[in-house]
Parts: sequence; structure tokens; C-alpha cells
Amino acid sequence: MVFYIRLLKQPEIAMTKAKVAKAVVKALITITTDLGDEFFPDEIALTAVLILAPATERDSGESTNQCITWKNGMRVLPLEFSLNRLDVTRAIQLHISCNIASDGDLLCPARMPTIVSVWSEVHNGVNTKTEAKMVERRFSLGKDFSLSIWEEMGESIARHVWDAGLALVAHMQSILKESPKEMSRLGHILHLERSKQVKVLELGSGCGIVGIGLAQLMSKCNVLLTDLPEAMDIIGFNISRAQPAESSWLAGAIFDWNQASSNAISGQQFDLILVSDCTYNPDSLPALVRTLSGLMSQSGDTSIVVSMKVRHSSEAVFFDLMSEARFIVVEHSNITLPDNHRGRTGRTLESVDIYTFRKG
Repeated sequence: MVFYIRLLKQPEIAMTKAKVAKAVVKALITITTDLGDEFFPDEIALTAVLILAPATERDSGESTNQCITWKNGMRVLPLEFSLNRLDVTRAIQLHISCNIASDGDLLCPARMPTIVSVWSEVHNGVNTKTEAKMVERRFSLGKDFSLSIWEEMGESIARHVWDAGLALVAHMQSILKESPKEMSRLGHILHLERSKQVKVLELGSGCGIVGIGLAQLMSKCNVLLTDLPEAMDIIGFNISRAQPAESSWLAGAIFDWNQASSNAISGQQFDLILVSDCTYNPDSLPALVRTLSGLMSQSGDTSIVVSMKVRHSSEAVFFDLMSEARFIVVEHSNITLPDNHRGRTGRTLESVDIYTFRKG
């Protein structure tokens, strides 16, 4: 499985109460799975980097590195940096990772990250209050592609990056590199050599990593990200900071699967429908399959790509419902997630399954 470094609260600058007061930056982190149901079980060295903004227009920024150790059995790990008292009014940012690289965690189907790094928001000094509620994830799919996604801070699982989303972005990027002779069915839709705009709809977008990732990877791609109202702020924030490829664009819209229709998608036809990390709650699956059936009748000859990490046996009902709705699986890929601990103890390695569905 993939683990995520999480800031439990934003870094803050404080003055100690010792006889000789000094300035310190404090933060609190944990390392958990995407659902927060398991803590990282091994000892691992981390690098915490405190980035200081330039003191004046003539100065350059500075950074201070600190090696910290996460140990087996930990649930939280406090961090503390000492500051020069002259620096307490400077803006700061904190980056915590397994390495010191700043270009992001590498994503590819054969090499998914074991631990995903985190960047805090910028804090504007000791005399300012912050209501920061987000953190940044940075990913690299090679020297020519980077992806920045902001997610909600803390242990809540809502509107976070999840494993199946990471795997699907990596999978789509690898498909875009396929040669025409070896092209998969999904590759025919995603391949760069096209004569028309490709219209893509994502359901249950969360923080938007899948749809935004595709729009940055693929030219001539129009992606509509949809979710419930409470996800619109984070989706809009990430869309505003995205860098779509040439002739591609992104938009967000509210779409509740339990409602008959949405003005944002009513009457539209889509070439591709993306669903990632949406099958974990079996109670929502009937509404999801009804929604997919309605979209298929609206769009005609389209493909549905579902990326899922099976977490319990009750998710099998999704395939029963899809079969009853006359959907068939036309492609299936499996991406094994890294987990040295499970490998050593003989436990089965987790994986993400990516299915392409069409109407039978």
C-alpha cells in the first residue's frame, strides 16, 4: 500500500518562555494510509525542510534541513526547528519527505511511491494568524511532467489523494506512450494523434487528481470534474492552479448520483467517463451504476474506466450491478502497490485494478 505523510496541523512560529526566549517552528505529522486505517509500521528516516522566504528583495530564500526518524509503533511525530529571532516575521513553508528532492514523488505503474511527501501552505510569520486547511502533494511522471494537487489537511479521509487515483494517473500516462501498433482500447481514446476534442467526465472527483492529471497529460482534452457540493472548493482551487496541455481545459460541477440529472451534464455526450476510488461504499453503488447507465444512454458509444483498490468483499456487488445493467469488461490492468512490510511478513500485497467497461 501507499502511505502518506500528513500534517495534523499547520506549522506555527512560537516564542519559548525560557529566560532567554527563542523562536521555534513547530509542527505535528503522522504517516498513514489513504483511509487512515493503518500507520506506517517500520522505522524510516525522513527529511524535513524549512523554507524561509527572502528577508528583502535583494536576498534569496533560505532552507534548513533536519533529519527525523519515524519509528515502528508511532502514531504522531512532533517537529521543531529553531529560528533566528530576526526571521520570525518571514514567511515559512515546510516540506517533509523520504528524500530531499523537490520535484515531486515519481509516479509510474512499475514504481509507485511507498511514502508520499507533503508541503505545507506558506505561513506569514509569528505575528500573523493562519486558517490554513490544505496541504500540497507534488508528483513527477518524468522530466517533462509535474502535477501539483492540494488536499484537505489532517486525518479526515474526505477530499484527499487516494491510491487508486495515483495509479490511474500513472496508468493513463503510460498508455499515452503506447505505439499505435500496441495500442489498447483506452489508448485509442487517449492517444495524442486525434482529430477532435475528447470530452471526459469524472465522477466523484474528490480533490481532482485524476481529471486534472489527464488534462495536463493530454492535449485536446475537455475534462469536467464532478462531485458533491462540499468538494467544490478544493476542486475549484486545484483547477485554478492546474496547467492543462495545449487545447485542453478543465471545469468543475456539482453532480449528486441520487438526483435524476445535473444541469452541467444534461444532454452532453462524453467520449470517456472516469471513476476512481468510488466503490468502497457498497451503499452508494446502486446509485453509481444507475448514473453510469443514464450517462451511457446519453452518450452512446463511450467507455467507462473504473480504478479501484478493493478494501472488502462487499465491493463485489459493483460487478453484479454492472452486469445486470449490461456492462461488460473489455480491458483490465493491475498495478501492484509497494509494501516492504507486507512482503516480509508474507501478507498479500495490495494492488489497484483498472477496468474499462462498455455496453454489451
